Amino acid sequence: MLGTLVAIAAVAGLDAHLRGEERSAGLLLEGDVQGIKHGGFGMAAAPQTFPEGGAPRILVLGDSVTHGTVVRRDRAWPAQAEALLRARGEDARLLNLAVPGYDVIQSASTLRHRGWALEPDLVVYAAYINDHVETRLLNVGQAPVYVGVALDPRMFGALTPLLEPLLPHSALVRRLAGARAAHMGQALWDAQVQGDLGFFERGLDQLAAELAAHDVPGFIYLIPPHVLADPERAWCETGDVARETCAQALARLDDYTRAMTARGLWVASALPALQASGRKAFWASPRQDDPDHPGRAGHIVLAVGFVEALDRFRAEAASAAIPAP
Repeated sequence: MLGTLVAIAAVAGLDAHLRGEERSAGLLLEGDVQGIKHGGFGMAAAPQTFPEGGAPRILVLGDSVTHGTVVRRDRAWPAQAEALLRARGEDARLLNLAVPGYDVIQSASTLRHRGWALEPDLVVYAAYINDHVETRLLNVGQAPVYVGVALDPRMFGALTPLLEPLLPHSALVRRLAGARAAHMGQALWDAQVQGDLGFFERGLDQLAAELAAHDVPGFIYLIPPHVLADPERAWCETGDVARETCAQALARLDDYTRAMTARGLWVASALPALQASGRKAFWASPRQDDPDHPGRAGHIVLAVGFVEALDRFRAEAASAAIPAP
């Protein structure tokens, strides 16, 4: 009996510790971003303060690629682009509101619930090729938490009926789900990657409506996987998974571009900048196991591509008498 009580206490203590880790890691959205999508779900970045002043403000929306996952936030491409603009004498501010895990509707909701308060002169949605896949979300008690894959019915196999109901209540079970997801990896991705282009189009409609309602210009910066920097796509031929990943990415780039242009949204792709770099890829780790998140050198190239896109957007907006920042 005593042994059982000790075991229960140990499990409860571990669960409380993991719940504390969830909070300290920024898994809960607080304060001014409550209300984003289903009550404010997503992996929150550390709280930010933006400088005041009269410099033009460019608000950047997006997900983990733009947020700067695997690099320091001050080395993510928005910060690098701001440095490039300043180097040529332009005192612009790029306000990075990208959040890891966010899909297109969450990005539009970020603009609605948080972005307009920052009074941007230009809004840029940095779209990545999985933004049409709706982020899986879960309420943990009364607090929203991002649990990207925890609801897959195959997660725990035969134990799923027993353990899945515990996900909203146990940080330990969520940690087990995350470990299981990492183990399943590609199988889970394959189940999700098709996503829903209709969902993506609804998000674009929301974004376009926000821009129109506030009479603020905006455009899309379309970011592909960094492994497509190689025009010959050598990495794409390293195996079946790589070939499928690249084929899906290229198909999504085409799908996204068609959906954006059909709504009158101005779009620029980062692909030409990546391919002009002369690099085959921008791996952030020697393991070369993350084709999505580029290392620091890749973010520099994305910044160069963004500045070029910004110049084209301004030039076309000026010639067409469209309000431009």
